Amino acid sequence: MQTKLAGRLSLAYDVLVQAVKACPLEILTNDLKNVLESEYKTQALYRSRGSEAQKRIQEIIGLGAELVSITESSPKISELEAITILRRFINEQATFDNEKNAWVAKANKEIAATSLQSAHDPDVTYRKKASKGNVGLVVNITETCSDENPVQIVTDYMVEKNSISDAEMLEKRIPVLQEKTDVTDIYVDGGYFSGGVEKQAQAAEITVHYTDMTGKQPDPEKIPLTAFIIKDHKTVEACPEGHTPYSCQFNGKSKVILAHFDRNVCSNCPRQDTCPVKFRKNNTVLRVQQSAIFLAEARERKEDKSARKEATSKRTAIEGTNSSLKCSQGAGKLKVRGKVKATLVTGMKIIGHNFKQIVRFFNGDIRKKAIEIANNNNQGVIVPIC
Repeated sequence: MQTKLAGRLSLAYDVLVQAVKACPLEILTNDLKNVLESEYKTQALYRSRGSEAQKRIQEIIGLGAELVSITESSPKISELEAITILRRFINEQATFDNEKNAWVAKANKEIAATSLQSAHDPDVTYRKKASKGNVGLVVNITETCSDENPVQIVTDYMVEKNSISDAEMLEKRIPVLQEKTDVTDIYVDGGYFSGGVEKQAQAAEITVHYTDMTGKQPDPEKIPLTAFIIKDHKTVEACPEGHTPYSCQFNGKSKVILAHFDRNVCSNCPRQDTCPVKFRKNNTVLRVQQSAIFLAEARERKEDKSARKEATSKRTAIEGTNSSLKCSQGAGKLKVRGKVKATLVTGMKIIGHNFKQIVRFFNGDIRKKAIEIANNNNQGVIVPIC
């Protein structure tokens, strides 16, 4: 049986059984009562061949739809969490066929990553990262990385559904980090880049350093957007040759900049073959997404070899913290369900990690580099920056 179909079948069974158990026996039909029998589980999960998986899923969806219909007349039962999860499962895993007057199971590829992944935890989602699928929640942590710190401390964390990207989480946390700390620089990998992140960071006067960049590499033969003078990421004031456009508009909805130049000027430009400006009948136009400008600026920062080396060195340390939280604090597999509980428990584990770091400091287990910096600067005793 295909792994995906087997997983869907197991999930369908768990959701249906949980919903059936939550209902009074007197409202159940014989078919629904049969779901609670051990033989039903054996037939549905263990004696089904691969070719029968989709058929079994369809049968369970049909029984689930029947149960939802039965409970509609009783608001007290229909509002139970188990029935709510069942309704969500059916809506995500099937489409209603008006001709057949029935719910029809979707194909695997039609099911969103944000769909229900567990009958017991509606918050967990699916995400494929580095060619590996993961089901659950994800935690994003921020740690100090100053060379002057004898030990580093986790200053912020965020627990989210697994389907939320790294960039989305960072974009949400930048205002929080600005409020809680005096952060001026953030070191991350390429997966954290987005136009939204750059916009938030620049507004907060924070520089984000990327160890790598996702997406298509720019053509080295073409003039980069950073060669243009662009004010506030909205208005093109001049091209690399110093020529100003005769008009420039920024569409706030689409986030697109349109700058119109004199065609005669561009026709005589020695760099026209490498310029991103497009020739039209009556003029030349530079059309660019605002996010592309942020990307070009970020790439330019990354291309600085010394800056990239520093960014890589500082960002690598967070991997050790991740490992410590998972192995030492047990954050890799929590014994609670739901985003709220997971957030609280993760916070406790991070507090435990930070206490260990502080104990290291008072026990004299501190970084030599920090001591050297302190001695050179005549700053005396250095304490952790929290």
